[in-house]
Amino acid sequence: MGSGKSFATGIDFSHPPKPDIIITAQARHYMVITIHVGVDTAELSVARVSARTTQGGHDVPEDKIRARYERGQPPVGHGMQPGVRAAFRGAVIVPKMLSLIVQDRIISGRPVAKIRPKRRISV
Repeated sequence: MGSGKSFATGIDFSHPPKPDIIITAQARHYMVITIHVGVDTAELSVARVSARTTQGGHDVPEDKIRARYERGQPPVGHGMQPGVRAAFRGAVIVPKMLSLIVQDRIISGRPVAKIRPKRRISV
């Protein structure tokens, strides 16, 4: 961030110290775009991890998944400060957009690009 170049990063909002990068970026006059991708229930989150594990991904204990799910639900603290942000629901590559907010105004619409998954994980 010190170089002033554009960058992208992923943040797990279930861990309180992580959103500090957003505060720092805003203080350095970066345009911060926050996209929250979530699932409807903790059970679906558990199922996603289970499916990922059967396909070779790493496992996470169920109690941790459930705790992270509860902590990571919108509003996601500093990540939902003024700027450009979007919230999605669904465990798919092309999710349904719930909202797009630009400078604290809700903008109706759909995602600009539809990304076609190379492979789909079934849960």
